[in-house]
Amino acid sequence: MARPISILPAATSSRSLHLGFDAQRVIRHLALLVPALFCVSALAQVPRAEVVEDAPPKAIPVDEVAKPTGPDEDLFDYAGLAFSQKEYGMAAQSYGQYLSTYTKGRHIPEVLFRLGECYMNQNKLTEAERYYSEVVNRYPKADIAPSAAYRLAASRYNTGDFKAAATFFNFCELKTLVPRVKLAAAFYKSQAYDQLKEPKKQLEALKSVLAVAKDNEFRERALVSMASLLQREGKNSEAQPILNAIVAESKDPATRADAALKAAVLYSEKKDSEEAIRLFEIALKGAAGAPPELQGAALVGICNEFYIQGKYDAVIDTYNRNASLLPPMDLRPRLLMHVGNSQRSKKNYAQAIDIYDMIERFHAKAELAFEAGYWKLYCFYLLEDKRLPEQVRGFLDHYAETYAKHEFTNTARLLRADYLFNHQVYNLAADAYQEVSIDKLAEKYRPSTLFHKGWSEAEIARHNDAIASLSQLITSYPKEPDIAKALAKRGISYKETKDHAKALADFARIISEFPQNEGVELAYYLSGLIASETGDKKAMIASFESLLAKFPRSSACAEAAFRAGSAYSEQASYDKAVPLLHKAADLDPKNYRDLSYQKLILCHWARKDVEALAKVVDDYRGANSNASLPPNALGFLGLMLFDKKDFTRSARYLTWAATPEAPASTDSRIWNYLGQAQLEAKNYAESVAAIDFYLAAAPDSVAKARGFHTKALALLGKGDTAASQAAAEEGLRIVKEGVAQGQLLIVQGDALFIEGDKLQMEGNHDAAMEKWKAAAGKYLVPSQLLSDDTLTPKALTRAIKALERLGDKAAAEARSEQLKKDYPNYKPEE
Repeated sequence: MARPISILPAATSSRSLHLGFDAQRVIRHLALLVPALFCVSALAQVPRAEVVEDAPPKAIPVDEVAKPTGPDEDLFDYAGLAFSQKEYGMAAQSYGQYLSTYTKGRHIPEVLFRLGECYMNQNKLTEAERYYSEVVNRYPKADIAPSAAYRLAASRYNTGDFKAAATFFNFCELKTLVPRVKLAAAFYKSQAYDQLKEPKKQLEALKSVLAVAKDNEFRERALVSMASLLQREGKNSEAQPILNAIVAESKDPATRADAALKAAVLYSEKKDSEEAIRLFEIALKGAAGAPPELQGAALVGICNEFYIQGKYDAVIDTYNRNASLLPPMDLRPRLLMHVGNSQRSKKNYAQAIDIYDMIERFHAKAELAFEAGYWKLYCFYLLEDKRLPEQVRGFLDHYAETYAKHEFTNTARLLRADYLFNHQVYNLAADAYQEVSIDKLAEKYRPSTLFHKGWSEAEIARHNDAIASLSQLITSYPKEPDIAKALAKRGISYKETKDHAKALADFARIISEFPQNEGVELAYYLSGLIASETGDKKAMIASFESLLAKFPRSSACAEAAFRAGSAYSEQASYDKAVPLLHKAADLDPKNYRDLSYQKLILCHWARKDVEALAKVVDDYRGANSNASLPPNALGFLGLMLFDKKDFTRSARYLTWAATPEAPASTDSRIWNYLGQAQLEAKNYAESVAAIDFYLAAAPDSVAKARGFHTKALALLGKGDTAASQAAAEEGLRIVKEGVAQGQLLIVQGDALFIEGDKLQMEGNHDAAMEKWKAAAGKYLVPSQLLSDDTLTPKALTRAIKALERLGDKAAAEARSEQLKKDYPNYKPEE
């Protein structure tokens, strides 16, 4: 849209005649230099043309002395006086009266012109143009015709009728006798041809202006216009020296700034940033009187150059130092983009978000609003801001339809998906990746997107989808760094879908093709698990032992050791199983101590290794007082130690093997041997408790009689002689002969003997004698009726002692002779 130009003859400074800079050229260049291309409207409007003569020329009288007189002359002079007093309505009325009265008056051309001036001053443009046109059309040779043509040209120029404007400016240039007007008409004619995009005619017009070297106020502007024309024609090498000269020589700050801006653009196009910045600075600082758009364009140009150089601090600083300067509306989004992108490049993401938000809010209709919206999302993403998913949704709601095919629209969806993936919200991430058109992403983003998509799908058990996504990655991008992980994840999905062959193939490929990759650890582990599930013990052991050897610090080592150790134990390879099970317990006691020790107990039990079994049991109980131990293994251990006469340890393990709260659930033999072991260990109360459980379960038999014997001895150990005799009596009720009977009689004799000693100590000799006598009777039965290498000499020894207490030396000596004769090697108990 052309800006109106004044056609009034009011005096104006030379600065108001300034052409202005080539805004479109500058904008086009600045747009090309930034990362995202965009279109903007004209920065500056059509330059303003001013009438240059102070007053319209007057006809020169033929004879000043003999000036014509008459009513027509008087009316004309009266109208002129009103016009000079700016009484334009009165003047127009008088000039109109002249036209109607003196149709052939000698002042008709000038009157028509003055009527046009009157109406122009009253802002009645249509009426003014009608009178100017009459002058040009009816009186083209009149002295006033060039001025009328100039005014018509300016008026048509204002309304955008540049073709008519050029015609009238040309008329004026050809007809006027005033050099200054001729130059002005030629110059503005060149500008009209510029608007009409007729460079050849524009060039000819400019040449006619530049042909006048002296007293040419339009020369500099014509040079600037010539340079702009050459730029548009691609003749930058010809335009450059012209602009440089204007910058160096011009005394007009606005013209110098205009030329500096154009020259800066050329240097920028040649990638001479330093010179471009210098000239942009001149344009920025020396543009007084020039359109404010020029300063704004210069500011954008400076920031653009700094941005291209990667001098992001300089971009931000320049912008902040010129905060009060508002660039042209169409360039403000671009300037803000430079600043926002610089803040983003400096990792000042919050500040960048503020700038991008300004673009979206205040320049919503600019194409850069979309770009700013995307980079704002990107900053939210880098900040890991929890608002990102919501921001992406708002962005897509606003822009997705208009920019459906733009890569940023698709990448915005990717930002949301990646955010959800990074925060392990895999269910939402998987759905978000479904919205991303992977084939429309930039090539560099496709592999990672496929990887994350497949990973998310695998995590939420959409294994078939995961296999498809990861297979696309593996097939299309075999050299991507995440291929090993992708194989591992796909292998897991194959495993979950029970396609074990493909899963193992993926894991084998990781091991063979990526031996240094961290995925190898997982490959060994999962291969071992699959082998375990399919019952391939050999393969399972091989995988887990490889894992242990190559990744000794793996978090899976405990499980690998346990599984391999368990497999070896099932194969009875106990030497290999034991160290692996110990390793599992040591590495992860929380999860594998109980399981491993239970298997270790079984291993040592199977090997009949009493000491190793005892150590494992002790270690396990030491680590866990509530450890669950196999009763059979404990019983075996207790019995073996009993046979070795290690009664204290035997009693410990037999105690652990027994269940006092449910005694019937424990093998009665455990109770029997536990009672005996506790007796030998002198734990009499514990012995009685254990043997009672045995006696409650055992049927009448010699074995049960021996159980009563154990009980009698334990009671005797406790000092309860009466209960001891009663227990022995219970046993004697079952057996009437043999060794068991002899043992029971001996323990009864021992109880009586102890009672006699006690009575003797109390001074009750007679009662003591009775007890000793009864004891001797108990001992004499087995000593005379049995022939047992252990029991018979024991009974004889006890009988001799009792007879001696009774004072029956003869009988005592007779029994002593029998002992020496029949059992010469017998050594009495301590």
